[in-house]
Amino acid sequence: MTALLRVGLAGLCVAAVCSAQDAPPKTSYTWEVFRVPAKGEPESIGNEAVEVTTAEGQRVIASTSTLSLGPQPLELTQRLVVDASGEFVRYSLKSSTHDLSCERDEAGIVLTGKVMGGDQRRTLQPEGLLICLDNLAWSHYDVLGQHAAKRGQAFGFTALVPQAMLGIPARFAPGDEAEVTDGEASRKARRGRLSAGNLLVELVYDQGSGRVYEVQVPGQRLLARRGAWRLASAAPAAPVAALPEGVRERAVSVPTPGYAPGLPGALTVPAGDGPFPTALLLSGSGPHDLDETIGPNKPLRDLAWQLAAGGVASLRVAKRTQVVLERMKASNGEEQRALSTQLAGMGLEEEYLEDAQAALAFLRAQEEVDPAAIALVGHSLGALLAPEIARAGEVQAVVLLAGPGRRLDAVLADQVLAGQLRLGKTPAEAEAATREILAPVAGLAEADVAPEGRFMGASLAYWKDVFARDPVHATRELAVPVCVVWGERDAQVTLPDFEALKGVVLARVNRKDGMLRFPGLNHLFMPCDEGAAGEEYMIPGRVAPQVGPSVARWIRDALAE
Repeated sequence: MTALLRVGLAGLCVAAVCSAQDAPPKTSYTWEVFRVPAKGEPESIGNEAVEVTTAEGQRVIASTSTLSLGPQPLELTQRLVVDASGEFVRYSLKSSTHDLSCERDEAGIVLTGKVMGGDQRRTLQPEGLLICLDNLAWSHYDVLGQHAAKRGQAFGFTALVPQAMLGIPARFAPGDEAEVTDGEASRKARRGRLSAGNLLVELVYDQGSGRVYEVQVPGQRLLARRGAWRLASAAPAAPVAALPEGVRERAVSVPTPGYAPGLPGALTVPAGDGPFPTALLLSGSGPHDLDETIGPNKPLRDLAWQLAAGGVASLRVAKRTQVVLERMKASNGEEQRALSTQLAGMGLEEEYLEDAQAALAFLRAQEEVDPAAIALVGHSLGALLAPEIARAGEVQAVVLLAGPGRRLDAVLADQVLAGQLRLGKTPAEAEAATREILAPVAGLAEADVAPEGRFMGASLAYWKDVFARDPVHATRELAVPVCVVWGERDAQVTLPDFEALKGVVLARVNRKDGMLRFPGLNHLFMPCDEGAAGEEYMIPGRVAPQVGPSVARWIRDALAE
């Protein structure tokens, strides 16, 4: 499904916890900032020079940063003042895009200044713990670490983000112990995770003082390290994923008229002798690989292995968009331009429909597969397209994993509105922001012809094509059994979608139809905390062990004579 919108929090500044009288009068240090490529060593992209002074009952954290995040280096000067008890007093930021000040008065927290050349003013009235988080000031994480060290357990707070003129609900949770070293001394530390809006930030901080040594923003591939301090050892490795006992998997190349070299795939087969009932797995929106890799997670791989352990073979295939995108990245010149044009022109026909039919034809020719017992399992946007693919491809059952139950323009509007509310905006502000964000696609579903232009990386013609699909009608018209599967903590496809599809299933009165509803699971069918809104996708996880067996059982029953 459409990726949830994110606020650009990459560095945080926070109000002090420790008493100013306990701090040294002046300290100076530096942070080095890195961009972390998908493969290879981190690349330095800038630094931050920090000076902390204590005088007259106040603590001042002043920093200057130079970062290369785009075509032009970004230079920032920030100054945070807190009182002896750690209460926020004032804050200022100067850069090429911002000239802001933020102070506390009788009305609350008042933010004023210029953002991108426009005058801004806002008053916030946060309740409970307030921690100021803003704009690549890595040094300010120290005080968040001090909060964490003092409390020793998870806590919630309001993240004051002057750059965005917002107060965002946030939560910090401590994690495993760690050890850091500067090459001479070693200290005990602890890992921790901060969730703010849709952003996940990972910290390594001193268990005693709260001093922060390392900060990572996985979703933005940013890493900052304090001085010479480094982790003495890597994070505990996640258990290596392994095929269930007896399950076999082989790499395949799926021929398709739309991509002559063939698309890479994996055929996963249960233990024993076949042929087996088999599922074609369809991933969600975006240029996914065959595992539907999202951050460190591989939901389609997990599902395929679970299905095989439950007696159902499966085929998963890289999307043509992903294969062309990777080729484009590895090419240059005229070839790269041609591939870019090809990628930009792809619609649902090229992204799903054509290659899905080719994959079904490929499946029927495999000796491990029972050609009369094939199910189509679509996830997210793949679930929206699954009924259409099933009608054209003569499959015997359909599973809708986290599928929308409304037209996608309505689902998208809810996603954007929820994202704005998570940023701490009032309902009126969130609704106004949602209208502004969605203005490029307003009325697009009813337009005779899509205008030129792009939205969220895709052409308006692509979005019009997506908005035209009615999942309720498509599911109602299916002649084969259908199973609706939903995780109750899904922040992208929500209860109204499940209820809409549930209503269709009940109205169809097909004795083989099914509904599976899993408490505590998110859009990837992985466990997550209540209130998680997509930032947890960057946390390594696995599809919950109850999901695959339940889906496999339904597929076997639905395909049985």
